[in-house]
Amino acid sequence: METLNLLLLVVATFFGNLYASSVGGASLLILPVMFLVGIPANIAVATNRLHRIFASGASCLKYMKSVKTEMKNLLIYSVFSIIGAIIGAVIVVNLNKDILKLVISIVLLILCVFFLIKKDLGLKEKKVTKKSNPVMSSMIMLLVAVYRSIVGSATGSFLRMYFVIKENLSFLQAATYSTLIAVISNVFATVVFIAAGIIDYRIALIMIVSGCAGSYLGAHIAIKKGNRFVRKLFLIVVVLTCIKLIWELVL
Repeated sequence: METLNLLLLVVATFFGNLYASSVGGASLLILPVMFLVGIPANIAVATNRLHRIFASGASCLKYMKSVKTEMKNLLIYSVFSIIGAIIGAVIVVNLNKDILKLVISIVLLILCVFFLIKKDLGLKEKKVTKKSNPVMSSMIMLLVAVYRSIVGSATGSFLRMYFVIKENLSFLQAATYSTLIAVISNVFATVVFIAAGIIDYRIALIMIVSGCAGSYLGAHIAIKKGNRFVRKLFLIVVVLTCIKLIWELVL
């Protein structure tokens, strides 16, 4: 990989994790950049999952030390997340690369529109009164884990908002839940990717170092202004990248 492309990936990984440690959505910035620098779709997804184990783990450790969280439902959520992660990883391994790239591009474009509409998504806590539904939540964990293994973009944001709205958790508690579940599901998805031989370990190591630095820093500081700046940046990058990918597939 050329030095300029490698530097771009390092910067994207750092800022993506800096942002994601607060509201999730690291892959919404990182995956398009991986595509831009020429990494094949299945290798990009697999390598990103390996790096996210450590990046999510860095912020998770900080949250678990600082936030009091009820863990009674976490075990069953983790089991369903593991099942979903394996299913999603198998889909990535067996799906045609062009189809995978097209699916990811379409999903990312939809997410961009969603984030543009929901400008304050993940930045504010909400007061809720609804009771927890473990069965529904378990099914959500399974579906989200499948999606996380295939695409991964904005999964953390989805989980945080779900936990706040449906589980009546505070934002910090939701962040603790979602990062811990991310680590667990990413581990099992990565096992499948390792067996399939589609991880670029050299790139993964560089991303792990950059991602852990960004994630840990993001868990320590208030990045309200940074969130808005990075949000605009990754929306621009994603839109341009998705247009480019779809254009290449059409031609």
